[in-house]
Amino acid sequence: MSVRRAAARRPDTPPQVLLRLLRGHGEVFHIRPLLVDHPNFPRQALRGFVDEPDPRVRVLALEDPDLPVSELRRLAACEESFLRAGVARHPNVTAELLERLLADPEPKVADDAAANLVLPRARMDRILAEAGI
Repeated sequence: MSVRRAAARRPDTPPQVLLRLLRGHGEVFHIRPLLVDHPNFPRQALRGFVDEPDPRVRVLALEDPDLPVSELRRLAACEESFLRAGVARHPNVTAELLERLLADPEPKVADDAAANLVLPRARMDRILAEAGI
């Protein structure tokens, strides 16, 4: 894997190689720079990751800041809490979807939803009041 990643970090790596690596192995988010940040990475392909069967690959769709709300809803319904948390942090999420994620049984998802700036201030004030803060 490290040889493939090193080769992919070359400035002349073709876009199709980057896509193949990500579809086959996902992204290692603690290794920078990310493959999706490679200058040759076809950013328009990110939306296609929503349909990937492997959730570690599917999460890459959330790297698209303009991911449509319909796709965010699909990801918010996923079993994996890291996908739901990614939706809760997404800049294109709606207040309505954040409301649903605030009730998520996974605390990290609810915390990320509460921290998203898309959540209306009045709703955040109610959350704080209910918590006695």
